[in-house]
Amino acid sequence: MELTRLVNTCGKKLKLTKTKKEKFKEMPVDVRVVIDWNHNDTDIDLWVVDPNGEKAYYNNAKTKIGGRMSEDMTEGYGPEVFMLKEAPRGEYKILVDYYADNVQKIFGPTVLKVTMFTNYGRSNEKKETMIVRLEQEEDVLEVGSFRF
Repeated sequence: MELTRLVNTCGKKLKLTKTKKEKFKEMPVDVRVVIDWNHNDTDIDLWVVDPNGEKAYYNNAKTKIGGRMSEDMTEGYGPEVFMLKEAPRGEYKILVDYYADNVQKIFGPTVLKVTMFTNYGRSNEKKETMIVRLEQEEDVLEVGSFRF
C-alpha cells in the first residue's frame, strides 16, 4: 500500500520504467488508520467506530459502509490497518484494545504509534500521527478521532 502510494505521488522523481509504474495502480482511499508498536510479544487490537456507530475490528472486518480491517496481529509489531474507500461524512473514533503482552517491563512500556490519513494517496492527503504510552494491558483506550 505504501509503495503504491509513493510510486503514484512521487513517480516523476523516481527512476522507474513505464512498465514498472503500471504495476502500481492508484488506490486512493478516503480514510486509512494504521497502528504499530514497539514490543514483539504484544497483542493490540485496532477498533474504528464509523459515523453510524458500527465498530470495525478483528471480528467485524468488513463493515456495512465498506470499511476493511486487516488481519489481527497477535504477535510482532503490527501493523493493524483500517481502510475505507468511500467514507460518509461524520466523526470516526479510533480505539485500541491493549489485549496482552509477554514483555518484561525492564524493556519499558509499550508505545503505540497511531497514524490517521484522510484522502490517502491523493494530492489533498492529510496525515496525523500520535504516540501513545500504554500503561495496562486489557485496557480499551480511545486514542483519537477525526471528522471526514
